[in-house]
Amino acid sequence: MLLRKIVWPLVVFIVAWVLGAYLGIPLKRVVAPIYNRLPGLAWVIVALGIVIMFLLFLIDGARRFHKRTVDEIYKANEGITKEYAACAERSECLTLIRGRGDTLASLLEANGAQPLATFEIRSFESDIRTTLNRFGPNWADSHFMDFGAIPNSLSGQKDRINLHRNRLHNFIQGQIGQRQAIADKANSQKQEVLNKLSSTTKADALASK
Repeated sequence: MLLRKIVWPLVVFIVAWVLGAYLGIPLKRVVAPIYNRLPGLAWVIVALGIVIMFLLFLIDGARRFHKRTVDEIYKANEGITKEYAACAERSECLTLIRGRGDTLASLLEANGAQPLATFEIRSFESDIRTTLNRFGPNWADSHFMDFGAIPNSLSGQKDRINLHRNRLHNFIQGQIGQRQAIADKANSQKQEVLNKLSSTTKADALASK
């Protein structure tokens, strides 16, 4: 508000001066007596006012620039938060599915174990495919790229279940690494926000002087 009170009178004066020169209105004849009557100290005050106004312009521009930058960083950080949440959800789902694989493996490793019914393994693999398809079209294809028919032998089923478990484990580790990378990126942007806020605070302190 203070800036507007200072700027608008000066703008009006400059515009009036230019229009007076362009239209031939003897504005100088009106201004000259005022100029001659005002003491030198008054013009020093006017000059200081113009300098202060210019500094306020610079500070206001810097403040708006920093605000815009910080807003952009916060928007980017919001996207990072969503990405991290999606990654955490994938890890949780994969961990649950792998837990089912651990249970089936334990059944197959028990003393006197018998091969599982085919529908048990088929149900397990159907849940794997459904879960992976939620994450993207290539996830399931990558997981099942070399699986054949479900074997009926105990050793064949062990190998198949363990292969599922190992690949699910690799998926989970990949998600953990991705979450760490996202967290590092978020920390970097957080530091950038703090730096911008620090710069804005310094600009505010300068403006208050």
